[in-house]
Amino acid sequence: MRHEIINDINLTLRTLLEEELKGVFKNVSVKLADLENFKKGETKTGINVFPYAVTINEPGYRTREEVRHLEQGASGDAMYVFHPRPVPLTLSYMITPFATDPQTEYRLLGRIIQVFQENPTVSGARLKGEWLPKQERISFSPDYGFSVDRQMEMFRAYEIPFKMSVGYLARTYLDSDKIIRQSRVARGIRHDEGPGQET
Repeated sequence: MRHEIINDINLTLRTLLEEELKGVFKNVSVKLADLENFKKGETKTGINVFPYAVTINEPGYRTREEVRHLEQGASGDAMYVFHPRPVPLTLSYMITPFATDPQTEYRLLGRIIQVFQENPTVSGARLKGEWLPKQERISFSPDYGFSVDRQMEMFRAYEIPFKMSVGYLARTYLDSDKIIRQSRVARGIRHDEGPGQET
């Protein structure tokens, strides 16, 4: 179920903000939603985490070798065991504070930036979700390309008055659950599963 990693990172980010904000602000909720859903909510003070894009950040990743090792098959023959190449992903977030007064929004925005300054990497028990390996380390970094024009464009799309936001990125790899076993023969490798033969 490694495809769950995107959702797990979303939950990890939301929980990180919740935990770091509760000691500074009272009655502030953190929602994981697009701007339309947050606009319909009843919360008057809170933070909206909008995961607006997932991109493959390394176009040439398919040229890398699969993960491969040798093991002994049931018949005693040596078997090559392959794992498909992990897909490198970048998750893009727009994080927006909402409040009834601008001063509270500014304070929330400053605290959001401070949280990522103090917690650039999350690991261990702070990782949330069902399938994110606890040995994983998720790093969050500012999205320097998230311009004001881009922000205004997104708010216009949802017909919401513009509010100052910040952009952050999370980078990870989407691994595969599939295992391919190939028998090793004298003239090359015969595929027991997968396309063609290697000689």
